[in-house]
Amino acid sequence: MWSTTITLGHFVRSRWEANVARFLKLMNMPYEFEKYRFKLSNGHIYIPDFKIKNQNLFIEVKGYMREEDQQKINLFRKEYPQYQLTTIEKLEYL
Repeated sequence: MWSTTITLGHFVRSRWEANVARFLKLMNMPYEFEKYRFKLSNGHIYIPDFKIKNQNLFIEVKGYMREEDQQKINLFRKEYPQYQLTTIEKLEYL
């Protein structure tokens, strides 16, 4: 895990996630990191990176989108339509 306890108050798994967290803090958007777990119909568990508090919005940060990752995201969107999931991939991040 990427240690950012001093600047963020919690651990994240990558520099990209740390920078997104910093941006959310700068924009005064309270969030929770990897707090929610969703059981998918294929038996897998999906844990989105960020949940924006007081909104039905999750954010997933992906430096590299593997096929398995995309399948989880697609299944989550299908099975949990009450939530919005935004992905931040390389182009959005840069």
